[in-house]
Amino acid sequence: MQEAEGEPRILDTDLARALGMSQERDIRSNSIKPNLEELQRLGPLRTTNAMVNAGSGAQRSVETYYLNENQAAYVAILSRTRAAAEIRISIIMVVKGEPRILDTDLARALGMSQERDIRSDLIKPNLEELQRLGILRETPANSGQRGRSTFAYFPNEEQATATPAPFSQAQNPHSFAQRARL
Repeated sequence: MQEAEGEPRILDTDLARALGMSQERDIRSNSIKPNLEELQRLGPLRTTNAMVNAGSGAQRSVETYYLNENQAAYVAILSRTRAAAEIRISIIMVVKGEPRILDTDLARALGMSQERDIRSDLIKPNLEELQRLGILRETPANSGQRGRSTFAYFPNEEQATATPAPFSQAQNPHSFAQRARL
């Protein structure tokens, strides 16, 4: 990590290593160069030339990229590595610094026997009330079963502790942060 103009930046190959890419330099040709336009919309793209070993003692100049936080998150979203999957989930679960919890994790923390039932039994019937407490984030679910919700929800703390039971803190004294860690 390095700072440029008061903004933290990460070298492309350092990000590739953190994402678990087997060929770190491929981040440039597979993720950065094909998406230059989108990356530039997320802030100025900082580049530099570096000399790298090309084999047999020869060296060549390559363009390297220093990505800001938004650009690094964008590249992580595009990546198909296991580490990138964790980053994508983290991005979904924290929106504008607002902690969130996956609906089935909340159901598990609340002791519901059928975790996915939280969607049909609690979230959908109370959708309007929950949306008054903030944006209820959702993502397509992979239920594969007829009659099951096609969305997974990520309620914020206020939504997760709202009535009716078992959203109520009276029914579950654990804080939202504790439930999110369960």
